[in-house]
Amino acid sequence: MQKPQHFRRSMAEIGVIAAFLLAPVWLRFGDFLPFFSRLYVTRFVLFIPLIWTIFWWLLAGAPGIRKFAESKLRALWLGVLLLLVIWSFLSQSWAFVRVQHPEVAATAALQFGTAILFAAALACLQVPPAKVVSALVFGLVWNSLLTLLQARAGGAIGLTALGEFPYNALTPGDFNCARRRNHLRSPIWAAATRQSAGGVSHG
Repeated sequence: MQKPQHFRRSMAEIGVIAAFLLAPVWLRFGDFLPFFSRLYVTRFVLFIPLIWTIFWWLLAGAPGIRKFAESKLRALWLGVLLLLVIWSFLSQSWAFVRVQHPEVAATAALQFGTAILFAAALACLQVPPAKVVSALVFGLVWNSLLTLLQARAGGAIGLTALGEFPYNALTPGDFNCARRRNHLRSPIWAAATRQSAGGVSHG
């Protein structure tokens, strides 16, 4: 009985490490995944290790939650956050633009709920800090190397599959797009694109 439990806990810890490896970057899938709702947040690669961790943690019986709840302050903290998660999902029924754009409230609720449940799993699993720090450092280092390569090349280095914007030093500072036959010029987007040289995280 201990072996399946240990395996599930290990799977959850692997998800935690993967999440921190991907934390410094903004990798996205090119399209929506077929087994997820077509919500904006589900396009991010980081979403996968988050729900992976939550799934395996719950499947393992939420190990560590009893010890975590021994502290009344921690138990109160987690209880309030879980109530907010429930509130965020219930609030979709009275969201301001629930009729025109129901995905807005759904995305916010899913994003908030996933983040809180991941935080709960992380607090209860008590993954060794050395592993978490190593994952963060590794992610920052390889993303920094990509940034240096982009700076050296003066633009994109062919990693569009990982969410890299295909811009270079010759890309105009403004961006024109046609939407419903109306041409829009966005100075905010122009400012953002001029600062988009840093790593794949700006994908």
